[in-house]
Amino acid sequence: MKKIIEFSIVGEPKAWKRPKHFFKNNKMWAYNPSQKDQETFLSLAIKYKPDKPIIDPVKLDLEFYFSVPKSFSKKKRELAIRGGILPAKRPDIDNLMKMVIDALQGRFFLDDSQIVSIMARKIYSEIPETKIKITILQGGR
Repeated sequence: MKKIIEFSIVGEPKAWKRPKHFFKNNKMWAYNPSQKDQETFLSLAIKYKPDKPIIDPVKLDLEFYFSVPKSFSKKKRELAIRGGILPAKRPDIDNLMKMVIDALQGRFFLDDSQIVSIMARKIYSEIPETKIKITILQGGR
């Protein structure tokens, strides 16, 4: 029997941002601009976390729901909500996925190498949110 952890985080989906590196006093420093977004995401997701991190392979299903732009007409807005118009714009779907994976890694599953399958999509909605479904698969390691 497969075990499934399913939850959603309300709020506009956030994308992973590339770390910044700089030199100061002859030392190389790194700044992670996504750290605060990851911490906020994790603080909302933590109540769904398993007792121990998952050690088996996992399948991720991610849905990123974006607010319909205010510039859309009423007709265009309704079409977007029904799925007739998709958010083929920034942020990139791979950066959205990375943000979620990095936030969940270590708490929900040990390492992102355990992810053997992933499905993700971006759609418009009246309620911006990120829906996460983690399916724990058998046969790992």
